Formats: sequence, structure tokens, C-alpha cells
Amino acid sequence: MTSTHLFIHPFLNREERWGGLAVSASGSCQELEEAAHCLQREAKDTLIGRSLPWFIPSEIAIGNEAFALHPGGEAVFLIRQPEDADSAAQEYQTSVEAICTSSAKAGLILNPNLKPPTEGPKWDYLVLETSLARVLTPIKLLVLATQSKLMFTGVKTRIDFEWALANQAALVDAEFLIHRDRRVNKPDVLRMHVLQLLSLLTQDAETRELEQIFRQEPKLSYSLLRLVNSAALSLHTTVTSFSHAITLLGRRQLQRWLQLLVYARQDEDDQPNPLLQWAALRGRLMELAFQQINPAPQLAISPDCAYMTGIFSLLYVLLNLPMEEIIAQLPIPATVKLALTERAGPLGDLLCAIEAAEVRKHALASEILGNLGISGTGYVQAQLAALDWGHKVTLPLS
Repeated sequence: MTSTHLFIHPFLNREERWGGLAVSASGSCQELEEAAHCLQREAKDTLIGRSLPWFIPSEIAIGNEAFALHPGGEAVFLIRQPEDADSAAQEYQTSVEAICTSSAKAGLILNPNLKPPTEGPKWDYLVLETSLARVLTPIKLLVLATQSKLMFTGVKTRIDFEWALANQAALVDAEFLIHRDRRVNKPDVLRMHVLQLLSLLTQDAETRELEQIFRQEPKLSYSLLRLVNSAALSLHTTVTSFSHAITLLGRRQLQRWLQLLVYARQDEDDQPNPLLQWAALRGRLMELAFQQINPAPQLAISPDCAYMTGIFSLLYVLLNLPMEEIIAQLPIPATVKLALTERAGPLGDLLCAIEAAEVRKHALASEILGNLGISGTGYVQAQLAALDWGHKVTLPLS
């Protein structure tokens, strides 16, 4: 099946904030031309698109006029280190020459079967698979020899992430965020209180019942106020209390923020929880992409249910509990429950596509999106809007 979908992956910097955006796909540049033009055109209109560097593999960039002017912020074109075969070496040289004639920066994706280069072009970034990096010459020596920044892929566990930071990583992929940390044995009691709060809210409990939870856990109030006063809402007035939030936002809007609140760090160090950004991204992407399913599902499913599915889909990581056990405690719609526990129904299909893309199974993700009738341009637009919103959630309103 021909792929017409581009996928955008946030990379984390050393502060565990989004520090770069990597573009990937399973098709060729010709097949992706329409989606690439959409990305190049619309990324400039987003805060995240203008403020973070973009990493674009040469195989989908070279020959695609849409990438002649990079999507939004700084562009870094990535070239794969070739095998010894003459044809691959020639293709590599062609890519190097094409990028050298542009104003973009360049990165080299290291080949696991070859030694890292110490001569030749100056690379702004070296991209290493974590499993490969662990058996290379000491990484610090590699950085000294090449004067390149390091990007690590295949970071599947928190241990991998910590190892990457200890070995000069500038950026790392965030796949480890969607896996449970087996080193953590007990669920967070405070977050269980947030689930209690969500349960009350979904049952349309009275305001005084909700306020009682906040009185028991003052840190929740602080986290909620920090969230709703972020750049994502762009309010014209500062929210100062839970009752003020209800009055200003309304219960429906507040419920969406409370769903996200469960991921917030309950402290005052202003460090974002990267899982919060990931949950925000999934929730907003589910909401926007669901509205592009064509033909629309026959079941009456609201965008709120799609948003809830995305937000709640990472609770098993956060709480370190099986999803079935968590969902049993929440009175949520049947369509959301089926999507989260069985990946069934249109919400489950869309969640499968998003999860497949996150672990770089691009052909499978594109196939599911195609079966749902979601176009390449439509999915690019949904990703850009969701990424921008997830980025703003952690930014204070200026």
C-alpha cells in the first residue's frame, strides 16, 4: 500500500522538554508530496514549528520541492551512513552535495556496521541507535573527535534515557515514555486522588464535593492553576482558585483540564512532566484526527470521547497499574473503555495508528489511517495543532 502520511516525533532535550521535531514516513518523497507541502506551509503558523529544529531524512527531502524551504524553524537534514556498496556510496555523496548547497544543517545517521567517521564533512548532529552507542568507542571521545551534537534513537526505557544523558546526549527520542517503568512497584497515592476527582466529575458531582478533594490535596490546586494559566488557554485573566476556574471555564472545559492534571508533577520546581506533554499530544491528536475519519463513524461518538481516550491511554504508565484495573474505577463511556482495553471501535483503531507511529511502525500506521479515510494532509494538520497545544501546555502565559 502506498503511504501518503508523514509522522512528526518530538525529541526530548536534557531538561526533558521537547527539543526537536523529527519527520519520518514509510513512503518516497513523490508519494508524500502533498503532505510535505502542507507541513512546509502550515508549520510556520505554529509556535512549536517556529521555535524548534526540524530533523528531516534525506530520503524524503531530496527531490521534494516542499522541503526546499524547511517546515518552520531550523532545518537539519539527516543522511544515512552508507554501506561499502558503490551504489549506496554514490547515493550518499549525492545527498551530501545536495545538502551542502543549501543553507540547512546536516546530520549523519550512523550505520551499525561501520565505524563513526572522523574525517570528511562536518556534521552538526550524529544520530545513534542506543543499542549501537553502547558498544561504540567511548561516546565522549566521539564527541571530541567530530564536534557534533548527539541524538539517540531507540530509547526504550528510563535506564536507556539516563544512560544517554550521561553520555553527552543533546536530544533523545521519547519512546520510553509509553512503557511502564518496572523499577517502580507502588502506584502514586496522590494521583489516585486525581482519579477519584475525575470519577466525581464524570458523574456530574456538585462543586462542593470536588472542592473537598482539593482541600485534602493542596498540591492539586497548585498544579491545576498552573495548567489552566498556561499559554495553551491564552486567558485574558488569571485563574486564582478552583471555583474561579469553574466559573471562567465551565464544567465541560474544566473536565478536560482535570483529565490532563493527573499527569502534572505535584511540586513547584516548574519542571514539566514529559508524560504530561505526551498525554496532551495524544488527547488533542485523537480529538482532531477523529473528526477527519471519512466516512464518519455511524456510532454517535463525541470529540470529547476521542480526547478522553488519548489522555487516558497513558494512565497505565503513570500509575504503574494494568489499564483494566484503572478503567474499572472510572465511569467512562463504553466506546472509550473498549478503545482503551481492547483497541476496538473507531477510537481503538485511531489509537492503534497513533501508537504504531510512535514506535516507528509507519507502514502500519499509514495503513490504518488510510482505512479510516484520513488523508496525509489532514493528518499533518492534526499533528501540528496537537503538537503546538502540547508544547503550550507547559509554557506560562506571557
